[in-house]
Amino acid sequence: MKELFVLAWHSYAEIEDVSEGGVIGIYTTLEEAQQAMKDNVEESASYYDDEDTSVSTEDTEATLTTINNYFIKYYIDSKSILLS
Repeated sequence: MKELFVLAWHSYAEIEDVSEGGVIGIYTTLEEAQQAMKDNVEESASYYDDEDTSVSTEDTEATLTTINNYFIKYYIDSKSILLS
């Protein structure tokens, strides 16, 4: 049995009424997935002025919200695979 860590995201833009999402990557360690999550949320936040965003980060998820009601959540999910 091997454990893999999937980093994914979903977003919602209220002003456009658009919801999107997808998988960013699959990692062999939680630490790699957490670093990728941190990099992605920082990149997303860089498109906005600091005072226009709020970022909340936990162990396996990070959420960015803007004053214009744009929401993006990055999250890590673990999956076990059976190796034969």
